[in-house]
This record gives sequence, C-alpha cells and structure tokens, in this order.
Amino acid sequence: LAADYTFKYTSLNLIFNKVVSSCPRLRDDETSGEAKVLLFYSPVGGAGTTTAAMAVASCLRGAYRRVLYLDAEYVQTFAWRLRGARTAPMEMVREMQRQTRDAYESVRGFIASDCFDYLPPLRASLTALGVEPSLYARIVESARVSGDYDYIVVDTDTALTPQKTELIGLADRVVVMLGQDEASRHKLSCFVANIDGLDADTYRFVCNRYDPDAPNALTSGEAPVELDGF
Repeated sequence: LAADYTFKYTSLNLIFNKVVSSCPRLRDDETSGEAKVLLFYSPVGGAGTTTAAMAVASCLRGAYRRVLYLDAEYVQTFAWRLRGARTAPMEMVREMQRQTRDAYESVRGFIASDCFDYLPPLRASLTALGVEPSLYARIVESARVSGDYDYIVVDTDTALTPQKTELIGLADRVVVMLGQDEASRHKLSCFVANIDGLDADTYRFVCNRYDPDAPNALTSGEAPVELDGF
C-alpha cells in the first residue's frame, strides 16, 4: 500500500490528479455506463476530508465530468462552502424517511447544483430526523447505474459503523485523510485492523498539511501502511 504527503498549501488539483490518475479502475472503461464512486474518509477529525472531497468534485466538474457530491455524515455542515446553498426541504426529508426501494429516484428531484451537483444538507442530524444512515449506500447504488453521472463523490465522518463499511465496499477509490501526529497514527492503525482486503488499487492515504520540519508519527516507529512522499 502507498500513501502520499501533501504540503500545507499544496494545490488541491495535485490531490485530484493523484487520486484519479493512480487508480486503474478510474482511468479505464469510462464508457461502462456506471459512475465511479470516490469515498473520502478520515479516522481523525479536522484532517481536511470535506475540503478535499469538494475540491476533487469541483476539479472533476471542471474536467467536464458529471459529478454528484453526497455528504453521508450524521451532521452535514458543508453548505457554507457553496454559494447560496440551502438546507434540504422537508419534502426531501420525508422521502428519505420513507426509505423507498429506489432511494436515488426519491431524492433526485431535490438535487441542487453549484460547481457540481449535490444533495442538499439536512438541517439536523440523521438521528434527529429519523433518517437511516444506510440510506446513503442505497442512493449510491442506484445513482451509479442511473446514467446521470460519471462520478459520485461521497464525504463521510470519522465513525466506522456498519453503514460506513457498506459505503466503503461500494467505492472504487477510498481516500483516507490523515495528519502526521500520534493520534493519526494510532487511529489509522485501528482503521487498518478493521478493514478486510486493504489493497493499493482501492485505498489512497493522504497526509494532509504535511510539515517536513515537524515530527511525523506516521513514519517514526512501526507505520500501519507503507508511506511514500511527494
């Protein structure tokens, strides 16, 4: 397995190129009719997961790809990063609560667009609104074969739940965002220990805000994955 370091002010275009160009399953067979799923995850908070996910979605859209961004976090706070983004209307929330068989079709009419298409964020947590977290896996499953999109970018939180592992299993590429502190090293070890079939074609580990002059717990001692810098 390989992981990359990014400097604190590294261009997000560089992260995009690393994520997409290094994965054969994302480069090949672009005419298969199925959207490729990119999932962004971090075992630690504040690693820049949402920033990277939205930047990659924007870069893909800039490359004339049809992109859907989904925030599958329990509390969705990405709206402030977009111009004029509003929270999901109650009609959409009620559709999500119903959990119809075709989850994507039930929310398709509520999809908004800015620099990419996105499902509006919920105004309260999934638990508070009675929305099952597993719904997002079903949205991804039906959206990827709908023919509407080339890429689906999924943003997730730190909890490693059964619903999260289901989303990970659907992804063509899992981007794991990390810091270089001891907490990141420890939590990465816990993540790796709980994932079966960890392979370089699916997983990409990004050490964000990398400082070459600061201590790096990811490379000192026993690292849970092999790390390469750039």
